[in-house]
Amino acid sequence: TLKYVNMVPNIWTVAAAVALLVGGLFIGWQLSNQSNQKVLTSLKEEIQTTKEMMFALLQQESASNRIKAINISQNFQQVDDDIINALIHTLNNDQSNNVKLAAIEALSHFSSVLSARKALIHAPGEQNNPVVQIELITTLVAIEEKQALQQLERLIEREETLKKVKDEARLGSIKLQNI
Repeated sequence: TLKYVNMVPNIWTVAAAVALLVGGLFIGWQLSNQSNQKVLTSLKEEIQTTKEMMFALLQQESASNRIKAINISQNFQQVDDDIINALIHTLNNDQSNNVKLAAIEALSHFSSVLSARKALIHAPGEQNNPVVQIELITTLVAIEEKQALQQLERLIEREETLKKVKDEARLGSIKLQNI
């Protein structure tokens, strides 16, 4: 004789299975969320430590250490006002032209940040070293900053501006006008 097996599951069995599945998914999500929070907290702490190291290096007497600090800043995908302001301060106040050149490169790397862009626009008139001035002009052309045209004209009109810098400013003005 054949026994007839009931293939329709009991409603309580189905409910228990669904409850186990939902409970497992919830627990998994919670554990994953906690793990992500720990990773995020760890990354934030690492970024803060790196920023502090960068700021400490910027205070060093050694120009090479200050350049290292600037290079560290370029490793950040996103920067805050503190980093941009430190780069601007370095560009405007550092004694070493090589450090200023590194600051220009870093600021151009972050040229999508308005304050970095503004600093680059105004810097040619504030700098006295021709190498730094030419690098600024080249950078402004590279980032296609048309708002720099007025600053370039001022640089051209200044009597104390070297001929080579004036020539570079004229060429930069022409390039920016044709963009």
